[in-house]
Amino acid sequence: MHATARDIVYTFAQIRGQLTQPILDARLLPYPKQAILDAFASYEAQLVAKCRLDPDAADELEQVRPVGMRVFDFQTIDPEDMAIVMEINSGARFRRFRERNFENLTADEEINLQIFNSYFQKYFLRGMEDQNTR
Repeated sequence: MHATARDIVYTFAQIRGQLTQPILDARLLPYPKQAILDAFASYEAQLVAKCRLDPDAADELEQVRPVGMRVFDFQTIDPEDMAIVMEINSGARFRRFRERNFENLTADEEINLQIFNSYFQKYFLRGMEDQNTR
């Protein structure tokens, strides 16, 4: 069965809601990134058209739009970054930063925080570039 734009949008929203990693790998997406972006564009257009007759469509549109921007959180991780990104996302070394605990750091933890922040920033900025070029 062929997934509708709505199906793709809601599948993405469900998966995005379950993920808590600081750096999101595009390989976690349930569909190709472009297909998800296209689905959001299509479904938003459908909702805009429905807004004239159905006030609930406006509420749904208000919820769907910001979720569509979250597609840009997912980036293709550079092969040379894969091991460190996996460690940032799930390793014990970076756990306190994933939990947003930045107080009373040792010298080694300060270095780890710099590593964490540099990779997070790299992929965050890449997502911002993607968003601005579309």
